[in-house]
Amino acid sequence: HRCLWDQLGYKTYTWHHTNNNLDNGELRRVTFIKKQQSTGLRLLYSSDIREITDQWHDRWYFKIDGRECSRPSKIEISTHHDRVNNMHIPSVLLGTCTATPAGHIGSGRHTITIHIKSKEGYSGHDSTSFLEIKEICLVNQ
Repeated sequence: HRCLWDQLGYKTYTWHHTNNNLDNGELRRVTFIKKQQSTGLRLLYSSDIREITDQWHDRWYFKIDGRECSRPSKIEISTHHDRVNNMHIPSVLLGTCTATPAGHIGSGRHTITIHIKSKEGYSGHDSTSFLEIKEICLVNQ
C-alpha cells in the first residue's frame, strides 16, 4: 500500500491547570481516527510529573485500544528515586507505534490512553498538559 501524504490524520489535545494525583490507572482517554491502513501512529504527551516516595520506580505509558504498543516497542517513560523528594519534572512521552499484541493498528477509530503505574505519583502540577497524535507514513513505503 502506498502512503498518501495529503491524507494523514492529526489531532492535538490540551488540558490546562491539571492536577492529577492518580497513582495507578488511566490518566487520559481520547479517540483518534486513523485514515490509512498501512501507516503508523506517532504519539507525544508533554506534562509535569513527580513521585515523592523513597525507593520506587514510576512509569507513564500509552495504550492503544487497551493494549500497549509492541512494534517497534513500548512507549514509556519512568522515574527512579533513592530518597524522598518532591521534584516536579517536565517530561515528554514520545514514540511511534505500528502494532499492539492484538496486531497491526489498521485504519478506523482507535482509543488512545495514557496510564501511570506509581506508588505516590502526580501528573500535571498546575501546568498545561499536551497530547499530539499524528498518523505517519512508514519509511519502507
